[in-house]
Amino acid sequence: MAGIVFPPRSLGGPADNWGRKVEGEILNEGVARVRLEQKTDNALRAISGQLAVSATQLDELTVQQAQLTAQQSDLANQQAELVNQINRLSNVILDLQDAGKVYLVSADGPWNGVGWATGARSVTASSRSRRFRVTVSGTSAGTMSFFSFSTTGYPRDRILGGTAAAARSRVSATGGASVQNTTYGTWVITMPSTGDYTFTAEAYGTDSFSSSLALNLTVEPLL
Repeated sequence: MAGIVFPPRSLGGPADNWGRKVEGEILNEGVARVRLEQKTDNALRAISGQLAVSATQLDELTVQQAQLTAQQSDLANQQAELVNQINRLSNVILDLQDAGKVYLVSADGPWNGVGWATGARSVTASSRSRRFRVTVSGTSAGTMSFFSFSTTGYPRDRILGGTAAAARSRVSATGGASVQNTTYGTWVITMPSTGDYTFTAEAYGTDSFSSSLALNLTVEPLL
């Protein structure tokens, strides 16, 4: 209230009453202004406190959101790894199922003289690993006969001739008029790709006295 000049108290009569009234109104206005300033200060302090609490809560939410994002990322990685494990397990199961298959074919002769066995003696097989075990057995009742198989990349003519490679590609049997001789051969091969392959049991008579009586072919997919 400094700097305010109130009406003098020596006015006398009605003027003095007026002066006191004016002085009271001024004092009341000052008190009201002080109270308003106090209320304003209190409100500002309350708002400041609320803003500080809100800022703290916002920081906590930011931290929680970052933690949640990290947890979601970890969960996504775990889900991806679980999917990979399921896929690997599924492939293992399929490989085991595939390796449990056995493809068989048998054919009866006789196939006499020089030349190849004829007739139906083929089987179609597939392998997820592209690997096969091929087993051939043949029975001869005459002079030398060659037994083997043919498929993609393994032509039957490879068993002919006197080379070491030809000898490794076949088995041989010699029988007689009253003697039958059965021979067995097994090969493990890898094909160029997955898919179906036709395997054929092969017998070849080496001279006019050759007589092949039977052929058996077994094809097994491998892991």
